[in-house]
Parts: sequence; structure tokens; C-alpha cells
Amino acid sequence: MGARYNNNGHDYRDLVIVKSVGPHAESVYRELRSIVQKETGENPDSLGLDRESTLIEANVARFLNGEMDAEIGGNVRKRDVYVVHSFHDPTHPEWTLNDTLVALMAVNNATRVYGVADSVTDILPYLPYLRADRTDFGRKPITAKLTIRAIENSGAYEIFTFDMHSRQAQGFGDGPINNAFLMKFFAERLSGIQDTVIVVGADVGSVKLTKAMARKLSTLRGEDVYFGLFDKDRPTTEKGYVKSGIFIGDKEQVKDAVVVVPDDMIDTGGTNEAVTVALRDMGAKRVISTAPHALLSRYVIKETGEWKRAEDRLRACGAEIMTTDSVPRSAEYLNAHSDIIVDVLPVAPLAAQAIYRMRRGGTIRGYFSEK
Repeated sequence: MGARYNNNGHDYRDLVIVKSVGPHAESVYRELRSIVQKETGENPDSLGLDRESTLIEANVARFLNGEMDAEIGGNVRKRDVYVVHSFHDPTHPEWTLNDTLVALMAVNNATRVYGVADSVTDILPYLPYLRADRTDFGRKPITAKLTIRAIENSGAYEIFTFDMHSRQAQGFGDGPINNAFLMKFFAERLSGIQDTVIVVGADVGSVKLTKAMARKLSTLRGEDVYFGLFDKDRPTTEKGYVKSGIFIGDKEQVKDAVVVVPDDMIDTGGTNEAVTVALRDMGAKRVISTAPHALLSRYVIKETGEWKRAEDRLRACGAEIMTTDSVPRSAEYLNAHSDIIVDVLPVAPLAAQAIYRMRRGGTIRGYFSEK
């Protein structure tokens, strides 16, 4: 069963936000209250958005053998529940992504099946495992489908997330999967740059996103914004490595320009390193990669077996990142890496807008449109 749509008034007494893994739920709750107060002019408490009954904690824990457990800390019976969950938690760095995936399923199950909630909608700023969305070779799983089905089977009716790595994965589940695009919000933050701005795609698979970013920046800046592409070569046997690609475009446009490289995700930073070095060699003034999900994983040097940090790789080549807090990090971490991560777009206000629109039966696609 899906969440109830309420077009006839602002009554939120049957709405619950469950704080699962990660820090986002508190901010989403505050932002939702702010939106409701702005739209109605009334105290959100009087409309059923009081903290005690609306924001409920899921007490997630890990046993010593690695098993995950969860208990819902309040009444969700016959209510519409929005589970706000991150797959990374800076307060529990020992928890792996797989730990938090199991934790999400435990929270969904505890909420929908044993808490007897009317509906469960998962608010997932970042949704993992979407790279494996097809079988490139024989006897390989479509892990994106497995993950989405597992989340649904655990109790979630609807999923909301940002910039899925694979758009086709929206069709892997039985229920609605809302994929919100953040490109225009990055464009708004980039529009005030005083230097010449161009947009370059890291590979031919990013043509659509690259053109959309260039069009949006052209509109916001009131001038034509040039775009080009790289034809990236990624060895299939080496994770985290990218060979130099062929640049498709006018190299003269790159000279002395601020180059924006739009993507959905940065993992080990191999692509960003290759593209940044190539663009710097062409004379780019700055190279800013926009990516909603900055995973920044470690990678191994094949010849020596030594593990390296993505942050060090990016710092060495002079790359800059504009990202979101879909992968939450501590203030200490962000301060220490402010030369790499130059801007962080908070996802809580955007997730709150999505909940408000889902609740009111409004359009989500229109608010997050790529146009």
C-alpha cells in the first residue's frame, strides 16, 4: 500500500519520519516543518508535525559477529512512514555498506510488518549497487535488481533517491522508484563564476548530462556555454584505473576556462584524475567535477599491492569536487579536505520537498527536472 495523498488540507497526524542510519532524518524533519509553516502560515505542531509523534528513532545496532538489528522506538501503526536512511554513517565508521543495507531491510521489516504501518517509503539519498544493471559477461548477476527487490520485499512500497547511477534500474522493482536529478542545483551554484565556463563530459555515456548542464548554465549565465567530451578507456581487469581518452571538441575552448565535468558518482577518482590532467594540459584554469555521490573509495596499486586514498589522488592532480552530503561526512573531514571538496549541497531540504510533494500529491519530476 502506498502513502495517502492529502490534497484537501494540511493534516500530518498520520505521517512519521523514522530516523534510520545516518544523520539526515533530523534535518529532513526540520526542513519539512519549515516548508509546511511557509505554505500554511500555521504552527506545524498544530498540524500534527510535533517532534514527539513525528520523528521516531530506529535503534540500529550491530552484534559482535557482524549481524545487524533494529527496533522502532515509537508507534507507527496505521501511519504513513518515511524511512530516512544513509548507507554511510560517520558516527559508525566500522559499519560497512553491506551492514547498512541489511540494517535498512531490518528497519523496513520492523516498520511495515511488525509495526503494522500503512505504508513505508524509503528516502535514500544514495542508492548503492546500481553499477551492475546488466550482464556484460556470462554468469554475472544483475545486482541492481537484486538490491531493489530486497529493499521492496523487506517492506518498502516506494523508494525516493537522487541521481541513480543506472536510470533503467527504476524498472527493476514492482513499486514506484522516484529518481530525482540534482544537475540544476549544481548549475545554480556554478552560474556566478566570473571566468569563462565550459562543460566537458568524462565519457561518451555522459553526453545527455553534459548537454543538459551546458544548456542550464547557458540559461542562467545568459551566454552560450561550450561543451565537449572525452572518449574514456577503462581497462576491464583493473578497478579504479582509467586510461587517457580522446578529446572530442575544440581544445582552444578549454584554454583559461573553468571546466565543469558533470557526473553522478565519484568512486576512486580515476576518471577525475585522467580528465583533470588532460584538461590542465590543454590550459584549463580550474576543473570542477559535479557529482551528487562522492564515495571516495580506496584503491590498490597493482604493481605494489599498496592501498591509496582517492582524496590523495584528487589532490595531487588539482581536481575540485562539488557534491552533496548523500554520503555524509564529519565537519572535521570536510575541513581537512576543503581544497578538494569545494562545495557540498545538503540533501535534506530537497528530500523534505519530495516528502511534502508526495504527501500533497504534487509533482516530484517538475521540481527536480533536468531542464
